[in-house]
Amino acid sequence: MFNRWYDKMIAVAKTKRALNIFFLLTFLESFIFPIPPDIMMVPIITANRKLLWNLAWMAAIISIFGGLVGYCIGFYFFEFFGDKILSFYHMQDSFHAFADTFNQYGFWIIALKGLTPIPFKIIAISAGMTKFDLKLFFISACLARFSRFYLITIFLWYTGENFQHYLKKYFPVYLVGVIVVMIAGFGMLKFFL
Repeated sequence: MFNRWYDKMIAVAKTKRALNIFFLLTFLESFIFPIPPDIMMVPIITANRKLLWNLAWMAAIISIFGGLVGYCIGFYFFEFFGDKILSFYHMQDSFHAFADTFNQYGFWIIALKGLTPIPFKIIAISAGMTKFDLKLFFISACLARFSRFYLITIFLWYTGENFQHYLKKYFPVYLVGVIVVMIAGFGMLKFFL
């Protein structure tokens, strides 16, 4: 069953449509979509190694623009509903303490996010909610997203053609790994935010 899934995923990854879906997923993942784009990036590169470096920088740029959308969501829409939610739960003081901490360490939280499985959308929206400096957000988001996508690309470049063999052989482990990383990312939020 998993071999059929793998073969179908590689066949889809070879199509031009796969790139469009990947870039849309990368953009949406930065502010709303829960699934990380790595789940598609690895098969696309595995299916077509010529895309290795171009895919990394294009994904990083698209993800940064998605992060800016997330920042705007937090910045503009938190005013509409955020204060009401905080008042209802009597959490105004907690939020102000969170905002102070985020604004003090936000650059490093965002920049180092690229090395953690913490969802970028949470960081981007939080930066907007706390009115974190937009220029610093942009610089730190560049560090985070370029490091994220280039680390994956460097790994795939280093492993070379052998990775396709390992991906096919351990495809179920890959899928479980992606799910575990997603869960770990949400779990790590309490340590960083």
